[in-house]
Amino acid sequence: MQTVDDNPGICKHTIKSLGNKKRTDPTNYTNCTLVIDAMSIKKHQQWVPSEQKVVGVVDLGGGIVDEETIASEALVLMAVGIRKRWKSPVSFHFTKGLSSETQKTIILDAVEQLFLVGVHVRVIICDGASVNLATLNQLGCSIPEQVAFTHPVTKQTIYCMLDPVHMIKVLRTCFGDNKTLVTPDGIAKWEHITKLHSIQQDGQVHLANKLRKQHIEYTANKMKVKLATQVFSLSVADAITTLENIGHPEFVGASVTAKFLKVSSD
Repeated sequence: MQTVDDNPGICKHTIKSLGNKKRTDPTNYTNCTLVIDAMSIKKHQQWVPSEQKVVGVVDLGGGIVDEETIASEALVLMAVGIRKRWKSPVSFHFTKGLSSETQKTIILDAVEQLFLVGVHVRVIICDGASVNLATLNQLGCSIPEQVAFTHPVTKQTIYCMLDPVHMIKVLRTCFGDNKTLVTPDGIAKWEHITKLHSIQQDGQVHLANKLRKQHIEYTANKMKVKLATQVFSLSVADAITTLENIGHPEFVGASVTAKFLKVSSD
């Protein structure tokens, strides 16, 4: 039996394990991405007699604890393999409204700790939350103009990118909720997608795409990635283009929407 330190902060046992794997399998464990995500947690405060401490409060690790504030989020940093499919949490923190400056410090520390055991972070991936965008700016990145920065200690170039899975869902929700989006070619309209669905539902024609009711009424399933990617697909774009080309009155000027879907699918 072995006891593992499960306190917030850097997961030292995980870092050590990755270092051992890097020495035995350098091809697959030398380079990785660092995925950053925050998730909501149930607010709950409890005294643990065996450890003589309060849990459920803001705890960033390393002795940085705010016993007066109950945590509402868990920030997790996970190393993910590039050449081989593996993933391992390297750091976690219980927070409530973490600042971009603090998050920057946490990220740089995790990257440095991995570097010390021979595992190099090449890319940092996060979603488009405002605190994450501010953190990337703190690191020296301003997507899309500036997509890389140099780590102050390791001196390595690290690239930053927004999580494609999250961003495609955000784009779908933005398009569906606002009904129109201004593109370089004109105004893309959500109604072209809803009208295509109606035509196919009425049995007039079905133009070889996966568009269904749940793609239009996505609110209850907004976390399902495929419902977003299947909207931004070549098959839906081609169906809209076909209806415009045959002169359907409700698809006049729909080429802008079709092009927007094609560009988004790429």
